[in-house]
Amino acid sequence: MNERNLAVLKRILASVLIALSFSCKSNKILSDAKADKSLSARIIIRNHYKNELNFKTLTGRIRIDYSDGYSTQSMGVSLRMEKDKAIWISAPLGVVKAFITPERVSFYNKLENQYFDGDFSYLSRMLGTDVDFEQVQNLLLGQALLDLRDERYLAQVNGDNYE
Repeated sequence: MNERNLAVLKRILASVLIALSFSCKSNKILSDAKADKSLSARIIIRNHYKNELNFKTLTGRIRIDYSDGYSTQSMGVSLRMEKDKAIWISAPLGVVKAFITPERVSFYNKLENQYFDGDFSYLSRMLGTDVDFEQVQNLLLGQALLDLRDERYLAQVNGDNYE
């Protein structure tokens, strides 16, 4: 695999993961409640973990918007997850597929004839931060990437959101 193809593949995978984290949304509005200024950070964190999604398998479609500074692309992809075991991401017609397990990351791009099978160090380098399977899974599910119960935090309301 030449350097140009590897660079394109890195940008695509990084964009897919970033886009997945920001573009997942439900068709149904779950709540239109305002942020409660009287809640402490401890209570907000406790509620976050209490509302954690509990499932064995998950299937859905998500929309990914990708921009490399020169062009923008948008596509819907299929997401399947077996909690704590595997994540499958597939673009239409199998053009791009990714398979992530706690031990490895693999993906291929039919259009560019590219394939990768390795550990999370590659993905961590691409994203600029260390990630593991649990963090990728949490990112896709809208959960905290780190255990928030380990530290003390201060909370404030900005608009309708907690910070």
